[in-house]
Amino acid sequence: MAKPHTIQITARFLQAVTSLIIPAGENKRTLRDICEKISMAPSNLTRMQTDTEEKYAPTLEACALLCTEFNISSTWLLMGAGDMHADDQLQVQYKSLHKKLNDIEQYAKGLRESAVKLKQNIAQKGISDGSLQLLKGVSKKVSKT
Repeated sequence: MAKPHTIQITARFLQAVTSLIIPAGENKRTLRDICEKISMAPSNLTRMQTDTEEKYAPTLEACALLCTEFNISSTWLLMGAGDMHADDQLQVQYKSLHKKLNDIEQYAKGLRESAVKLKQNIAQKGISDGSLQLLKGVSKKVSKT
């Protein structure tokens, strides 16, 4: 009888493989396609699914290939922690960075609008040449952002 960790890893391995099947369409991906990428015979995968004595487990090579070829998280596969798909964590980081970038762009837009208003006010009320040169320099720096 297999050890509890091996049983859990095998169950997650089968869950990941099953989730990767795309039955139809231009991106169709069959069980045979997946098995080919992870260097495993489809019959061995079938044995894993139907084995009641739990003698069959994925090889380390099959686990490594599953993770690298299909972006499956090795932490999830081996430990059951985190998300199945490794890129889910990257997606969260990407969204956070994207939001920060949008915030910076909004701030820069506000600075540009303020500079334009200030320039208009100065043009209406008049200003010394030195102050105008300083304002033009600031305006150029803001417009580059």
